[in-house]
Amino acid sequence: MQIFSRRLGLATLPIGSAFSTEECMLLAANGDILLAGDPGFQWVAHGFHAAAHALVAGPWDRTFYTIAPAEDGLRERLTQAES
Repeated sequence: MQIFSRRLGLATLPIGSAFSTEECMLLAANGDILLAGDPGFQWVAHGFHAAAHALVAGPWDRTFYTIAPAEDGLRERLTQAES
């Protein structure tokens, strides 16, 4: 699971698997909830309550961020959530 932390540049903890896609659900050190899988990362929400609501109600951004290039936008989103 350390691969996700290295790719994000942020400590993460696996908290489960999501749906039938077998993506890993991660809790980042800043409180963000992400899904991680073969295509990349998806930012769900900041905080458990918001993430649970987003996953059930469906209003979360389903963009896949690869993290390979640092300019893909996810790191900026994570940084904004930390402030």
